[in-house]
Amino acid sequence: VAAIPPGPRILRADTAAVAALAAIQVTIGDW
Repeated sequence: VAAIPPGPRILRADTAAVAALAAIQVTIGDW
């Protein structure tokens, strides 16, 4: 884990957050 640079990890976190928000909005019906 220590060998992995923080860049990709942060990118994954941001992507997961965006995907979660999109899924929530789709579920609510905003989209």
